[in-house]
Amino acid sequence: MATIEDFIFTRLTEDSLVAAVVGNKVYRGRMPDNPGLPAIVYAVIQNDVIESRKGFSGLRCPTVGIECMARTSRAAETLAELVRAALHGHSGDFEDLIIHNILEWEAESAVDGGDYFEEETGIFTVACSCRLWYS
Repeated sequence: MATIEDFIFTRLTEDSLVAAVVGNKVYRGRMPDNPGLPAIVYAVIQNDVIESRKGFSGLRCPTVGIECMARTSRAAETLAELVRAALHGHSGDFEDLIIHNILEWEAESAVDGGDYFEEETGIFTVACSCRLWYS
């Protein structure tokens, strides 16, 4: 049985523009030690189910957090835009899941006033989130 995490991984690693930048450096939950950059880390941060008057509707709407990491601010921001293009508005079948839509894209970077540069590692991060509607 497929998971939404499987879908995210597959969608990002099979998108030619994203893959050209990160290859297979797309990680669930946390980045391994010394992975090489740029890289993407993603996780389901909230997993809502949609109820109807009769109970569970079969529809889910999780929020997925995505961190786009690179050695420069510009590279992290460019990667975030590629990830957005690969995911936002997507719909279709994925194994036994039906992806209805990916909406409500948000991104924050150092330009937006966030603290997304780690002095110790020299990594710039753009933090993104989106909501996926699927059943």
